Amino acid sequence: MKKLILLVPVILLISLSACSENPKDKPETEKQINTPSTIHEVIVNEKMDAGTYTYINVTEKDRTYWIAVTKMEVNKGDTLFYSQSMEMKNFESQALNKTFDSILFIDKISTPEKPASIVPHPEIKPAEKTEVKVNRQKGSITIKDLFANKNSYKGKMIIVEGKVTKLNKEIMHRNWIHIQDGTNFNGDYDLLITSNDLVTVGSYVIMEGVVATDKDFGAGYKYPILVENAILIRKNK
Repeated sequence: MKKLILLVPVILLISLSACSENPKDKPETEKQINTPSTIHEVIVNEKMDAGTYTYINVTEKDRTYWIAVTKMEVNKGDTLFYSQSMEMKNFESQALNKTFDSILFIDKISTPEKPASIVPHPEIKPAEKTEVKVNRQKGSITIKDLFANKNSYKGKMIIVEGKVTKLNKEIMHRNWIHIQDGTNFNGDYDLLITSNDLVTVGSYVIMEGVVATDKDFGAGYKYPILVENAILIRKNK
């Protein structure tokens, strides 16, 4: 029943597409194939708009194929994510005067800037509070100070340091690092950092990045404060 509910929007999309373009009768050999509900990351090669739909040629790893979505702005080289889809064989679009040997109709699609619920998110729950001894570097900001004065630090480049207590790798093209430094403000003791640099849980790190506040990544994932695009200055085991 759950799978049926998930596929209803996709089936509706295909039905509307067929009605709006009034395609010719398709060959009896046409097949509709449900694709697995895994997350796909694709790169845009080209796009064609027709009516209320956008047809996009994409590459996923070493495979190139066509997808169709509700009309959207997209450019060559953009990265897109999707999960549920339905494949149509020998699909004819009269608006484009083109027959696709195979095309995937997609109900939900997202970008790194506007992730939908299909895109995996890092766990929002912090690790348990742990004891951390800090030999603080001059100029670094404590987690207590950062949370207490988050509006003052918003948009500024700062240095933070602490013990890595949780790590989510390569989600939305970045690593999500949680650190603790033994301080807290009103119960907030965990700081989230995003970075392209890779660290290990349990290591002690010094990192520099830009403070962002009230960040909303969609699907209920909101962070009151985090340090973005950080670079690793030093890591100790």
